Amino acid sequence: MMTRLDSKIEVYIGSPVEHDSERLALSQVVATLSSGSAAAVILANVTLSSRQIDLIVATEKFVLVVEAKGSTRPVRGGKNGNWEFLSATD
Repeated sequence: MMTRLDSKIEVYIGSPVEHDSERLALSQVVATLSSGSAAAVILANVTLSSRQIDLIVATEKFVLVVEAKGSTRPVRGGKNGNWEFLSATD
């Protein structure tokens, strides 16, 4: 399904977006792109070579692949490093 949000942003949705974290990520990406002037294409919840991808965002200057995760617990991690859930004592 394709939706044109305005003259510059097109959103293609492969399968229904089922998870809140994915809906929130899509909403935030659309809001951020809508506030600028760049044209963009967003592919949401698509499957490529049997892999499900939450978001692919493409503009003339970049392509961004997003895997959205949701958590109610704090998470700590570094760039390309190990990630861990924090406990109440951390």
